[in-house]
Amino acid sequence: MNLIEVAPGVWAVAHHGTGLRSADPRDVGASAGMPGWRAEEFLAGRALLRRLL
Repeated sequence: MNLIEVAPGVWAVAHHGTGLRSADPRDVGASAGMPGWRAEEFLAGRALLRRLL
């Protein structure tokens, strides 16, 4: 279980292996320079944020 910051000051709980991942090209591009674990959390957080909005 991980805590993910989906937006500044907005946190969500995620479990590894959920498959939650943003495919938005802007998000994928922004995660390109991140370490693997951070990119995974970032893309999961962005996917969650997009579903909530």
